[in-house]
Amino acid sequence: MRLGVAAAVTLGSAGVAAALGTFQAQALGPEGCFAQGAHGGVAAGTLTGTNAPTAPGPSTPGTCSFTAISDQGGATGNDSVSWSVTKVDKINAVDITGKACGWVADAPPTPPNPQTYTISGTGPAQVGYGCIAKGASGTVNAG
Repeated sequence: MRLGVAAAVTLGSAGVAAALGTFQAQALGPEGCFAQGAHGGVAAGTLTGTNAPTAPGPSTPGTCSFTAISDQGGATGNDSVSWSVTKVDKINAVDITGKACGWVADAPPTPPNPQTYTISGTGPAQVGYGCIAKGASGTVNAG
């Protein structure tokens, strides 16, 4: 599975959705989502989901929402313009290999809103397997 996900990250934006098919199928539904933008896409969720995936619901193009229900959450993809994964409240500092996740705290919220954390970039998107904590929710943006 990791080889397939790593290969998807190296592809151009035209092939990302097809190459991420396996990851996307397991990331959809209650475990995660796939954000498809004009310049690529990013999938976030779990690789070992405990609920069967469901078809994605309607969403704003390039944006989707996820709720991770296992500690094995992460994200991958590629967008030539920009991408981001934003989580609410719960973060894991390192992935399952011990590599730092790289979450950055967003501006302090107005109480009672929870703190959010973001990882963002351009090109290949990689949020390590295990960086999305159990019960965390968030959004993915592509392009």
